[in-house]
Amino acid sequence: MYNIYGFGRRIASFRKLAGLTQEELAERLNITAQAVSKWENEICFPEITMLPRLAQELNTTIEKLFGGGIDPTKAEASAIPKQKGRLKLIHTYQGLLCYSDKEVAVTNEDTVVFKDGSSADLRRQEIINKGSGEICFDFADEYDENDQGQTELSEVFSGIASLRLEISNATFQVLRSPDTYTRLKAVGSAPFIGGLQVSQSGSLLAAVQKQQNYHRGERNRIEIMIGQDSGSDLELRIGGSGSGEVQVPFKNGLVQIGGSGDVILTDFDVLKCRISGSGDLKADKIGEAELAISGAGNVELNEVTIRFEAHVSGAGDISVSGGNIDEFKAEISGAGDIKAQGLTARTADITCHGASDVVLGRVIEGSKEKHSQHSSIKILQRG
Repeated sequence: MYNIYGFGRRIASFRKLAGLTQEELAERLNITAQAVSKWENEICFPEITMLPRLAQELNTTIEKLFGGGIDPTKAEASAIPKQKGRLKLIHTYQGLLCYSDKEVAVTNEDTVVFKDGSSADLRRQEIINKGSGEICFDFADEYDENDQGQTELSEVFSGIASLRLEISNATFQVLRSPDTYTRLKAVGSAPFIGGLQVSQSGSLLAAVQKQQNYHRGERNRIEIMIGQDSGSDLELRIGGSGSGEVQVPFKNGLVQIGGSGDVILTDFDVLKCRISGSGDLKADKIGEAELAISGAGNVELNEVTIRFEAHVSGAGDISVSGGNIDEFKAEISGAGDIKAQGLTARTADITCHGASDVVLGRVIEGSKEKHSQHSSIKILQRG
């Protein structure tokens, strides 16, 4: 009996084995890349008349696309991961894999029963989960020995205005697409690609790394080409040694750096940045900047045009090359410095503790200043 569940994932797996991108497969089938993306995400399915051509282009059979004709022994012989994060491989049945962190009570041919009353029916692909812990399914055909692990991911989306990236131990780039489609391409090791989850929710495209049990390499890269001149919202959560650049302007940005990676940005109307590691951030033109450094990270801003606020509790430094703003606010309780000789503010509110120094180019109306014995505040021009 053919199995519709996992049909999209099998299309994606066979497409990658055939060395095709979504766009290349779409061109061969005379359809849009968006249609292929919808198949692989199981939003919709191809017409039955297209199945023979689809199977031919993917060098497989219709039976295998529907999960049939899979040798159950192949699952044991192939390079199937025995563990996915904290979940262990519990059971296999006709090419379907069951992972869980629960304690097993009984296992038969196609079913696993856990001690807390949970169960996994691999024949029906049905999970009943009771209590804490996780149970999930995966497909053995995605770990074919000839593939030696998936090392590339390529997707095409439409209607994308916002991005959310959670990356560690990899590099990334956000560029302008040559057309209105947004393209994501990731290359790297099999654990890197296997731990990358890509999804679209409305106008938001999310790329999240779920696995981090591998070393960073130059092969681990993510490239996103967004299909418009400027974006709406960008959320970056960078851990480990993850680093990269964003060459497209956004209205709102939220950047969190928790490791040693570096991030380079262009223009943002509003930018909120939190650094708790030793990573650095550079940006071009920012309207409103709100910065918080609790580690040794540094921030360099080329220009700020509306408002600047910074809280430094570590040894991180901030520099602002220029700009005219309404309000300058800074609070430092560590050894960090702020150098903003080229910045002009209508008002300023500055507090320094520890061994910190703040230099501000000009204050037009007035300032409120407070500093300790070993810190200093210097305003180069007033009025």
